[in-house]
Amino acid sequence: EDIEMISVYSGSMGYSVGGVNITLNKGDTLFVNSEKIHYSFSTLDRVVSYYIAVMHPSIICSSYAVEEKAIKPIITDKSIPFIHFKADDFDGPAVQNILKEMCKNAIEDEFLITKGFFELWDIIMHRCTNAFRVHVGHMGDGDLHHAKLKEMMIYIDEHYNEPITLQDISKAGGVSQSL
Repeated sequence: EDIEMISVYSGSMGYSVGGVNITLNKGDTLFVNSEKIHYSFSTLDRVVSYYIAVMHPSIICSSYAVEEKAIKPIITDKSIPFIHFKADDFDGPAVQNILKEMCKNAIEDEFLITKGFFELWDIIMHRCTNAFRVHVGHMGDGDLHHAKLKEMMIYIDEHYNEPITLQDISKAGGVSQSL
């Protein structure tokens, strides 16, 4: 039932979650959801340094309401086997910094570790908003048109805090811009 967060701070490595292979580069972080088969594997880099945190979701179930509204909807959602936070995503550096601080405080202060998990969960919840899941979930990967729309939706979600243009969105989907 544990969730896992792994964040690469030098080199690159491979990670498999439910049969999907992901390359994690410097600055990337991967959230692996509860009850998902996962493992790491080597890529071209022989030496990789990373932070890893494993947590049982009950650690942040501070109340029944939090468990029902914030934790269970994510850990029971089979459409979210993992979330790949890339180094250049709007929230990627924040996720890596939180993990770094948690690992630094691992021996000294259990409270700060728990606080870090709450902060990470807040970011994870944003990535799992119902509107984003509904749009992406209804787009078939086999259809090129839908795949392009999915890429554009992902771009918008990952850069929602930044000023983005129609040109940025169309570029993310590999389509031409039209007004």
